[in-house]
Amino acid sequence: MATRTICFPISGYPYCREQPVTFTWIKGSKRQNIRAVHDAVHTTDPDVSILEVSSASVQPEGEAVSSLRLLLHLDSVAQDVPISTVFEATKVFEHGGPFADLLTCEPPKVHKDTRLRTSGELLRYSLEGNEYPTEPYMDSFFEWLYCRALKQFPEKAEPLSRYNAFSDIAAAADSKKYYGDSSRAAAIYVGLAAAGKLSCIDSYELFIAEVYTEPKPLPKSGKSEAASKMTPEVSAPAKETPADELPQPDNANAEVIPDAAQMEHILELPKATCLLLSLAKNAGLSANSSSELTYKGKEFLLDAYQIALKNKTLQINIQKNKITFPMEEPDSGFHAVGVLTRSPAWEYGWKFNYLTENTSGAEKSEVKEKNPSEAFDRIGASGTLWV
Repeated sequence: MATRTICFPISGYPYCREQPVTFTWIKGSKRQNIRAVHDAVHTTDPDVSILEVSSASVQPEGEAVSSLRLLLHLDSVAQDVPISTVFEATKVFEHGGPFADLLTCEPPKVHKDTRLRTSGELLRYSLEGNEYPTEPYMDSFFEWLYCRALKQFPEKAEPLSRYNAFSDIAAAADSKKYYGDSSRAAAIYVGLAAAGKLSCIDSYELFIAEVYTEPKPLPKSGKSEAASKMTPEVSAPAKETPADELPQPDNANAEVIPDAAQMEHILELPKATCLLLSLAKNAGLSANSSSELTYKGKEFLLDAYQIALKNKTLQINIQKNKITFPMEEPDSGFHAVGVLTRSPAWEYGWKFNYLTENTSGAEKSEVKEKNPSEAFDRIGASGTLWV
């Protein structure tokens, strides 16, 4: 017997409902196994319209969106690259990667590359100068790539809306070797489309915030408790708080400045992971895994903020609704300025970023800025977190 997961799109968080299906496995016959999976689903629900999204699919629209066929345009190589290739080529291991040379190889050659199996533990992904973590959401990077590709090629995405369930025979529920589950990614895309949320695909951070972050229940007033405490009430899409709505300096400053506990809560949000990872990397911190490095980035940021609170080195610019504070790592010579910008447009009323003054001893990367709404303004020398 074997098990596969059927993914059903839903028009709200988490945009995908999963249901395991057990069936009798027939060795060497993918199409017969696909038929067995679909028959098992129809046994309990005959009205389900299910699409197999793999290269073995007998449904043309399903084969077209398999990870081997679905393409993603990459500016770095000026061509369209299969999702499966992008996913493998961007892996960073203990002893190698990313292997950018694979981006121009045919998929069969990519999957046979021994470096993908002999380079040690998978640490993170690196794509076009940006880095993406493997934790805490192992599937998120593949799903984001897949959804990006569907958004780039709407003619392939449109037929998916005619189905209410997806399967991927290659994605074994108990497999120790992970290649990405196209059925879950397809269901998430259809769910986001139904909810009118496709714009979140434009950046990894927004995708994580939408798909992996459970919405907080709203009070009767229709706004979150945290937002109601920290931001003025707004009746339209929020703009930055006018300067005259901010408390004035001196005695009023305590009402403006987030305390250390609020900052720590903000940094626990899933969307903070990439920012903290880049900060730790730029600060020259070392760790054995990406999750440990992210934790060190959080500690570094909180320590810098608490020192600034204690030493009263926070700089408050009432006119620009900004608070700045110094961040330093003496061992690496890293110097940066943390910036908090007040605005009710974000969940916790603030936008946080950091700008480096000196990256001596820290790793740099050059990234072209394409859109200010992306996850970070510049992942190598600066970062942005909307909170």
